[in-house]
Amino acid sequence: MVVRACAARERPVCDPGAAAAWCGGMVYDELDSITRRYMLEEFDAERRGASPYRPDEVPAPVWSRLQECVREAIVSGHAGDLMAGAEALAETEDAARALGKRRLAELARFEFSTWYVRGLSRRLLEEGEAYCLVVHGEDGRSGYGKCGLFQGQLLPLKAVYHGHRARYWPEPGDRFALTVPACVECRHTIRRL
Repeated sequence: MVVRACAARERPVCDPGAAAAWCGGMVYDELDSITRRYMLEEFDAERRGASPYRPDEVPAPVWSRLQECVREAIVSGHAGDLMAGAEALAETEDAARALGKRRLAELARFEFSTWYVRGLSRRLLEEGEAYCLVVHGEDGRSGYGKCGLFQGQLLPLKAVYHGHRARYWPEPGDRFALTVPACVECRHTIRRL
């Protein structure tokens, strides 16, 4: 039985061409068709790779379904759609239910933000930019904990691009790596200068 868990509930819609999009509590300044194209290229490349990322806590079939939702959100949705899809998945799949709605929604937001940072950093590099600013993705909030040190930092885009998932994957990861977002709980993203 195939469950269509990616469909969004009624939420504010992110305009795919908007200069700044508010999506599922997160602000993505350049979530437009150009950034989405880079996000999708990077996402598809990782998925085709020899050992694509999957957190140990998530069973392979659940992660596979969640990745389908991630891809759909990259193409034409937003983090809010993806979070709603993850919650729906938790309501319909036993293995997903064991993780819980909140954890799956958190993983979904993290994945969308990860691909936003990866896609935007590549875009900015190709546009000739050298640096970006790390900001908290939830408007008006600031970060603490292991990812809070990056907030407000001016970072080389090459380091951000090449730091993709390096802090936690492949395991055991490099705990000193410059990875944005740094972990599932992290809500940091990057902004053009």
